Amino acid sequence: MSNPQPETRPAAAPFNSDDGDIVMRSSDNVDFCAHKLILAQASPVLKGILEIPQPRPSTESIRPVVRFSEDSTTLDSILRMLYGVPSPPSSDIDYVRPVLAAAEKYEFHSVAERVRERLMDWAAIEREPLRVYGLACGAGFEDVARQAAKLLVRHPIGGPYSEDLRCMTGGAYHRLVEYHEECGRAACAALGSAEQWVWNHCEICPTDDSKGRSRRYIHEYFHDVCKALAHTPHAAVITDPLYTGPVVRAACLCKRCAPLVCIELSKFVKILQQEIEDSIAKVWFHIRL
Repeated sequence: MSNPQPETRPAAAPFNSDDGDIVMRSSDNVDFCAHKLILAQASPVLKGILEIPQPRPSTESIRPVVRFSEDSTTLDSILRMLYGVPSPPSSDIDYVRPVLAAAEKYEFHSVAERVRERLMDWAAIEREPLRVYGLACGAGFEDVARQAAKLLVRHPIGGPYSEDLRCMTGGAYHRLVEYHEECGRAACAALGSAEQWVWNHCEICPTDDSKGRSRRYIHEYFHDVCKALAHTPHAAVITDPLYTGPVVRAACLCKRCAPLVCIELSKFVKILQQEIEDSIAKVWFHIRL
């Protein structure tokens, strides 16, 4: 007794039309109607496969059927890129790894380039920079990897595990950690130099004797944000109310500082942010893919 053939279903539009001359059947039995000429021009590997006479099942399809090991989501993404068909709006990058694997397997160079462009432009690079960094390293997208590394300074290094991280080597991850730490040191160095010109002299406020007549709470602020910048070397850290709040509350206890603290602190933080950003921008990310 023969085993029943698994049921197939047509792909979503526009790959369910009748004008193609080849059927691409995914691993989950979805049939995509495509054109040999387009596939052959995009992939030298598929060109060779399509030159081999394909079976023409009499009961399933009037077109030759080529079976693929990729699932329907992957084939749909690839065909949309080849045909220039817009993809449904999505910020999900789960599809990227299998698409890149298929692009390498079949030598879809144009598909790999489209993925590179999407990764660079996508909001995902800001939301999940570590995953994007891993994918970019695996695919050899140096510009994407460098951009993701720069965005990673906005977060503590690390994060939830993803299979996408397996795309990069241990060396690529090590260089990322080194870059993150160097940015932290640069940010803290900028913070240290700012202590020399900060608006921090008052004859009334409690002082730190080791710093002359400097306000004590100002130096506590520097100490706390320096620790934070070492883990998250991003200039926005210094504006966090967790650190600015104690400064405002302490200054409001002084009749001389209270009327000025909000204005002066705002000016100071703005200047200091620029100092930190300039220092971090000078840190070079040594990437070797």
